[in-house]
Amino acid sequence: MPDAADIFSSAADEAACHLPASSLLDAQTEVDSGARMLRFRLLRPVAQRGIVRRLALAWFLSLSLCLLSVGWPAAESWLSLSLPWQAEVLPLVLAPGMLLAILWTLWFGIALGGALALLSALFAAWVMHFSLPFILLSGATHLLALLILYLGYRAVPMRPDLSSGDNLLFFLMMVTVSATFASLDVLVGVYASQSGYAQLLSLWLGRWLGMLANFALLLPLLWLYGRRIERALDRLPWLTRRRVRLTYSLWTTALLLLALLLYVFLAVRLHGAYVAQAFVHYDRIGWPTVALSALQVLQIIHIVLSVLVVFIAYFFYQILQHWTGTLKRTASQLSLLNRKLAELALTDELTGLYNRRHFMEMARRELANAERHGMPCSLLLIDIDHFKQVNDHYGHLAGDQVLRILGRLLPVLLRPSDLAARYGGEELVVLLRHTPLDEALEVAERIRQAIAAQAYPDLSASLRVTVSLGVAESRVAEPDLDWLIERADRALYRAKDGGRNRIECDPGAWAAGSVCSGSSG
Repeated sequence: MPDAADIFSSAADEAACHLPASSLLDAQTEVDSGARMLRFRLLRPVAQRGIVRRLALAWFLSLSLCLLSVGWPAAESWLSLSLPWQAEVLPLVLAPGMLLAILWTLWFGIALGGALALLSALFAAWVMHFSLPFILLSGATHLLALLILYLGYRAVPMRPDLSSGDNLLFFLMMVTVSATFASLDVLVGVYASQSGYAQLLSLWLGRWLGMLANFALLLPLLWLYGRRIERALDRLPWLTRRRVRLTYSLWTTALLLLALLLYVFLAVRLHGAYVAQAFVHYDRIGWPTVALSALQVLQIIHIVLSVLVVFIAYFFYQILQHWTGTLKRTASQLSLLNRKLAELALTDELTGLYNRRHFMEMARRELANAERHGMPCSLLLIDIDHFKQVNDHYGHLAGDQVLRILGRLLPVLLRPSDLAARYGGEELVVLLRHTPLDEALEVAERIRQAIAAQAYPDLSASLRVTVSLGVAESRVAEPDLDWLIERADRALYRAKDGGRNRIECDPGAWAAGSVCSGSSG
């Protein structure tokens, strides 16, 4: 079966007999580019399927490593640490499942990272023979931590590549908050069972520090390879779809506030229960020990709570800064668009001159002002000679280019106070403020000569365009704009009937044989 290149090539060979020799090279170039584009469009789904297959293989490999680290007895001794803390020991556990889940969440989304964390947590709780409620609780807190991390990086335009101080500070903030909320399962478990208050502080601190250690292990990896991985993912927008949205900001804010309220509630209730249990045994351990233990627990709760509040406030500041900047940029873009719309409403898109409607409004005001001050105004009506032949011989795009060039040339030949507009088709109109007829004829002659000398190298070296002009001066007793245009139009028709490329003026303004006699090149 012939491929796309053969189909395009055969079509080109069949069409070559109908093309002139000068067009064969361009046709072959278009055929080659068309074949390459078709191949790309046909092969792109294949490439995407290949990437998805490799991604699925990497995810199942990550899951296997997580389950192996939990189910293999030797791995428990490698990943479990004991930190001395006062008279107790903090059980600090490194969780490879959480470590890999963080990476998948940061780079590929909550679905893949959350599934990895949930399956690892459920398997670990099952291996350790935890009760079903605690298994579900452990999976839920892991998902909560990853969801906060995922939404946080989509609520503000930060990247987890640690390439700048802001990115590093934001990452530290997010991992601290996520680690705190991931350790809520210990607080909830103790609160639900109403037991284990004596070991509560050591268990929770060990859990929290273990989560922080998992995040800390990511710092060298993100520092060394984060930017390279981010650049690679930027070339796959269909895979990551990482965009900052207002909904993500709102969801993250709500989730952080709810988690913070849950943490405060559990901390206060558990601290009260801890103190109450200590008071029961005060005769055995003594009042100073009870007071010191309660104060230590309260201090740690306050420190963690203060860190959470500071980091959440910084997160809100980042959200506010981002969306304030977005609103400012949007307002600036709207202002620019409004200016462009105003220009489009007042100007002709092709020539850049005023359009007819705006010219008529401004010209009427100028004539009324001239009448009040007793000053003359003159109007030039300009018509491009044989413009239809330019369109027929060089094409309508060439005709548009001629109008565009004349639209740039005409303001150069006029004063800033004069009004120039496209009157319609190939006709231009100019209103000269406070200008009598003799000076208007000089301006018209300057315009005629400049247009006749204008070259069009992009179209044809031999192309030259001339214009015919009709000139009329306003009368103080007759300031009507329509009547002024009518007189200039009659003069223009005489210039065209007289051979074109010439200037004629309104005969009613001056006696025959005066300066109103026509001039031509």
